[in-house]
Amino acid sequence: MSNYSIHKALSAKVSLDIMPPLIRNTLLQDSTFCDDHGLKADVVITFEPVSLSISRAKLFDAIRSVLSDMSEVIVTDVEGQEWKLVSKNENPNEATLELSHEGGSLLLPDLTLLSPNPQLRIRSFKEQSSENNLPSSVKEDWLNIIAQRPLRDHEVTEFKNDLYDTPIYVAQSLRRKFEIGEVGVSDLVPDSRRYYERLIGIYDGSASIKEYATRSARQVMTCLSSLSPYDGFSLSLLLSAHSSLTQEIQISGFSSEELSRTYDLIAKHGDRLSQIGAIEVGLRILPEFPIIEPFIVSLIEQIRDENVDDSDRGFQLLSALFILVDGELSEKRLFPCEPPFYRRLASLAQAALIHRQLMNTGVGETFRRWAINICGEQYYLQTLVDMRKESRWNPDFADARLLKAEFLGRIVIAAQKYPDGLSNASLDDLINGTNNNSLSSLAKSISLFFPGPLEGADAPPMTLPVDYYEIIETQLNANELTEASFIGLINLANFFQIDDSLLDLAVNVLQKNNYGFSKLEDKSQLFYLLSGLADVAAVCRKPELATASRLLTRRYRQNKQYSLSIDETLKIGITAAASYEDTEKWQVFIGEWMTEMAFGELKENESRILHSRLQYLCYIVPELWFSCSRADAALRAYNAIS
Repeated sequence: MSNYSIHKALSAKVSLDIMPPLIRNTLLQDSTFCDDHGLKADVVITFEPVSLSISRAKLFDAIRSVLSDMSEVIVTDVEGQEWKLVSKNENPNEATLELSHEGGSLLLPDLTLLSPNPQLRIRSFKEQSSENNLPSSVKEDWLNIIAQRPLRDHEVTEFKNDLYDTPIYVAQSLRRKFEIGEVGVSDLVPDSRRYYERLIGIYDGSASIKEYATRSARQVMTCLSSLSPYDGFSLSLLLSAHSSLTQEIQISGFSSEELSRTYDLIAKHGDRLSQIGAIEVGLRILPEFPIIEPFIVSLIEQIRDENVDDSDRGFQLLSALFILVDGELSEKRLFPCEPPFYRRLASLAQAALIHRQLMNTGVGETFRRWAINICGEQYYLQTLVDMRKESRWNPDFADARLLKAEFLGRIVIAAQKYPDGLSNASLDDLINGTNNNSLSSLAKSISLFFPGPLEGADAPPMTLPVDYYEIIETQLNANELTEASFIGLINLANFFQIDDSLLDLAVNVLQKNNYGFSKLEDKSQLFYLLSGLADVAAVCRKPELATASRLLTRRYRQNKQYSLSIDETLKIGITAAASYEDTEKWQVFIGEWMTEMAFGELKENESRILHSRLQYLCYIVPELWFSCSRADAALRAYNAIS
């Protein structure tokens, strides 16, 4: 090694020693960086349950020796304990390796890619890549290397990580961990962007979920259709978070009997998201496969009949898992630049994958509560922040009751879209019948038409009818300003396009009444009005109404009769801020709201709660540090002396 190379390697080592562990480990895992700087990173591998920790370089060199001549090799672990490495197969075309010593033995995972035998390497590679559905382009790259030579140490790790970043591997791993009762957040929510891109597709710049469905998602569905019929369909159903996605799911290679068995499994053991996808696909293909009609009826009845408040297995569990995954993805900042619908699509697909592995376990209320609590705060604030881009979906819409209502609404719409699938009287009666249990009867509830998690950017779908306009106008012009004055505006803004004249009227009425309500009964009624008006300001993009919401909140925040909490006040403020699509104006509004709260009267531990929320917000959107710096300084000072 030349003096220059030695100097370069020493400089790199000194720099790495002072770097944060995350950055240092990332660089040491980069083979190009290590090669360029003359570094060789040795990794310690730990095997459970025997608690064996051993140098990767030593172990892999020993494996190469055993695979070369089938001999025994002695290797030493990090504690100095000697282990005997042997091949358990007499057939040279197989390679099952075992480490043993007097305290026990361990069968090693498949490391045949270290073998000098090219046929053995290629066969092992094809088996592993096919079992885990490694993408074709990735398989081709690896096969080019494996056909020429054994993998190097770091390449084995890179290949294993490639396998780990596949939905099939993650599903199998979760199933094993649930069976032994040892699963953590990092198991449930992988921190690899590559994994989610394989799960739902690579973000392609689409402005909406409908556009994304016809582009990147369609490519994913096409690739999945090349698998076995069951595996391809099963993985496709994880992308059932929106009807435009299920429209792209392809049914190919199934016989009627195979499809019938598949639908039977989905009806008995499927997760809720896959079940709604199976219903939408089923109604589309029912004329071609009438044999699946009983299973579609069963699936619809399951969704209709679930008592959400009494069950912790269906929508309640899906809701909790979605909150967990979405909050954790926000924490990991895997998709900081993509629109919210893309991250939520990843969250729902991963929640469905987890849900599917839990179907045959005894997991119940304790797990559900843990899932919500672990990332609930991060999820809630992230979703409030998302409203600037996708204003029609707020964090409360993840409630299990609303998810169920959305699914029922999707079934009704799918039945209208595919009327040829309703030739059977029982199915038609279930959806379109006049009895109280038909979905059409349930569809009279407006909750069935709330926007779904991926529809926050869509404008309200319907024009406000004239009679609704007149009702809202009459309510706003009432002599007294009460809850009844705004109930129509608040309840209809998410479903209908509200005329600007009504929004101006609402602002003027509030101003005329000095931003005060008459006949307020209690705090819950006040919070309904304040949060509802903030929602209207956000959905309708009406900054003047957001300002009115701020003045209303200022008036009632310190009123001892109502005493809004920090979290309630913060929700109103961040929601109202979504009336501004412009990033800078949004940041200024939040900064002013936070500053006013920080300099206001704070009781007991409210200053610490507010500071915690502020730090979360600025982590999610670092640009907020500029507009929230005064609030941060005030809270730090207050907390230091309190």
